[in-house]
Formats: sequence, C-alpha cells, structure tokens
Amino acid sequence: KVDSPIYNEIINFIRDGALTTSDLVNIYLIFLRAERDKKESEDNRTPISYYLLGFIGNELKNLEDNNFRNALRYVYSSKENFEIIYRFYKRLTMRYRSNYKDIKSIEYNQMIKSQIDSSILERSINNEIDMIESVKDKEIIKNFRNHNFLNSSEQINCL
Repeated sequence: KVDSPIYNEIINFIRDGALTTSDLVNIYLIFLRAERDKKESEDNRTPISYYLLGFIGNELKNLEDNNFRNALRYVYSSKENFEIIYRFYKRLTMRYRSNYKDIKSIEYNQMIKSQIDSSILERSINNEIDMIESVKDKEIIKNFRNHNFLNSSEQINCL
C-alpha cells in the first residue's frame, strides 16, 4: 500500500541505487512467473505472488547493497538455481497459507489482508525444507537462505 512502511522502504531502496535496472527487471520477472502460475493453478490463488517476493525479500532484508545484489544474482546465476529457488518459495506460499489457516482458523481473503506472521513463516520454511528430497536442491536453498554464496566461487558466476 502506498505510504506503508514497506512501500516507503522499497522506494528508498530503489532511490538509493541499491538495485540496478536489471535487478528490478529480474524481480518483476519473478512476479510475472508467479502470476502466470497462479492463473494456471487449480485454485487461481497460489502461489501468492506478493508473498513469494516478500518471502524472498525477507531472506535478504538485512544484507548490505552489494550483498543484496549478489543474492539476486545468485538466484539468476543459473537456470537450475532459479528453478530450485523459485519452486521452493512457490511451495512456501502454499505451505504458509495452509499453516496460517490451521493455526489461526483464518481463510485466504482475511490472511492476505493481515501482516505476515513471522512464527508461522519460520515454521512453514522449516516444514518446506524438511520436504526437500534432493540434496543438491536443499544445498542451494540453504546457501541462499544463509548467504553462503557470498564467500563461494558461485559469487563470481553471479557477477
């Protein structure tokens, strides 16, 4: 929402030059992909595009400008990285929705008007990580979440 704290934080982040035009386009492409997937889904509600971007942003919110850009570049460093990270956060929006409903007995329309519940989000993340079967997928997600790529050789590929 215009003039909300999150809105103002994002606008300042863009004005301060923390994101390049390429970064903004990549973020927008993630949003478009989520919107397309939502239209193709059975319920026409998932993944929740804004949540998907918000959950990714939540992982990166405390990073300095250069590290933030490197994190986005890690997502796009390969098609495989993008697909693994995107699928994880896509499933996370569905898991969050399910956990939110189970814990708070609140339906979708009320949930999307409410603030993200950080304890439900963390529980949902842990549930979703536990469901990953592929060791490589789990490693990519953990590297992204823990910012391990900042000190790895993959950082070079991101730049």
